[in-house]
Amino acid sequence: ARQPLPGDDLFVLGSAGKIRAGMITSVAESGGTGDPATVALALIRRPDSILGKMESMGIELGGGINVPTTDKVPAPVDPLDGLEVMVDGTNTIGKLRSVPWRRYKHGLNMFDNEVEAFQNAEGDGGSL
Repeated sequence: ARQPLPGDDLFVLGSAGKIRAGMITSVAESGGTGDPATVALALIRRPDSILGKMESMGIELGGGINVPTTDKVPAPVDPLDGLEVMVDGTNTIGKLRSVPWRRYKHGLNMFDNEVEAFQNAEGDGGSL
């Protein structure tokens, strides 16, 4: 099976290629994350259009990703987070994930814990 490529269309899984979700804009190097998965960035259409078409075809969002909600990590704000999609012309199936900064409160990011750990380590001696 071929790897997804930039420019490949993404369709909602179960729509028989009738509901276009978006298009891949870039693909990470195969195996580059250390996980047996391919990571890609994609431009996704507006949720209202996709969800409306899914409802008319009787397709449920399903397969949502459960992200633990804490003070620093609120629940996903994107209605399409967890949507299962298929890459056009392949048998490759994947799930949409929102960009991480959308999952953090304003002013926080995924590296804040690392920065805090570094600041707490300063003055403990040792070198960097």
